[in-house]
Amino acid sequence: MFVDKFLSHTESRKKPDTYKNRKVSLNQFTEYIDSYPIETINDVESYHIEDWIDDLLLDGYARRSIRSKVYDLSAYFAYADNRNWVKQNPVDTVDIKDFKTPEIDKHTKIRYLSIEEFKKLLNVCHKLRDELLVRLIWDTGVRASEAVSIKIEDIDRDNKKISVKNGKRSRDKDHERRDVYYSNALEGLLYRWIDRGERLSYLGVEDKTGHLLVTKQGSRMATTRVSKLVRELAKDAEIQEVLYTDQSGRPRNKVTPHALRHSFAVHRVKKGMPIAYLQDLMGHTEIEVTRDYLKFREDDVRQAAEHYQPDLD
Repeated sequence: MFVDKFLSHTESRKKPDTYKNRKVSLNQFTEYIDSYPIETINDVESYHIEDWIDDLLLDGYARRSIRSKVYDLSAYFAYADNRNWVKQNPVDTVDIKDFKTPEIDKHTKIRYLSIEEFKKLLNVCHKLRDELLVRLIWDTGVRASEAVSIKIEDIDRDNKKISVKNGKRSRDKDHERRDVYYSNALEGLLYRWIDRGERLSYLGVEDKTGHLLVTKQGSRMATTRVSKLVRELAKDAEIQEVLYTDQSGRPRNKVTPHALRHSFAVHRVKKGMPIAYLQDLMGHTEIEVTRDYLKFREDDVRQAAEHYQPDLD
């Protein structure tokens, strides 16, 4: 969709920060749009962008961050429009001043899996790679885009720690990467996948990338493939449900990679993890986003208060 040309143009004429921000925004949008049957840039319509905004909102992005991303996208389409590559800029008809979280049940805004649901999901993972993927996101809370970017060299097996390149770019270079930690159960899967050679057997071709999660064609997994796989596994486990239908008529499911990431946060908040630690582990640039998870701790406290209230009858 001429993204590379636009980014080269931006890099030569704009400040480095502008270039980096636009690159992140365009990469996120193109990854998202891959799930649609779009062949050319002219196939992108305003509802695709509105659906992307909905997805970002449901993933906990701050509205200010989303507006910046949409402005970046608008600059891309304006560039294409000036060169007659598109009939019009589809962002022009998108209201970005007053967008709201999609009106699904407000209690399902943060979609997460219970422990029992997660166990059911694991039970239908018949391939080692699929089980590794599901366990990885559950254990570490990484975004799908971060999971597929992990290379074997990023994993500190002795300390069960992974250095992750943040999916959300920070202006602070010290926060371009973060460390996440994993369980003994995931270490067992890594041993089988890496040390016992099952990853190379799965590849079937020469390893050219060094990425942890790979396809049989020798490339790293795509984010869209991760999303599709998790949805399919949840359906097989009979824990999938449709929350709402988006503006393009596609069903939006409860169990997604985002839901696994949310599960990581919700269960740690319920166990009492300090919110600042959770922010670091999840790679949130704004602690306000992380604070959304505190309501689940408040729900538990409320239930406990009601349960232990003395009976005066």
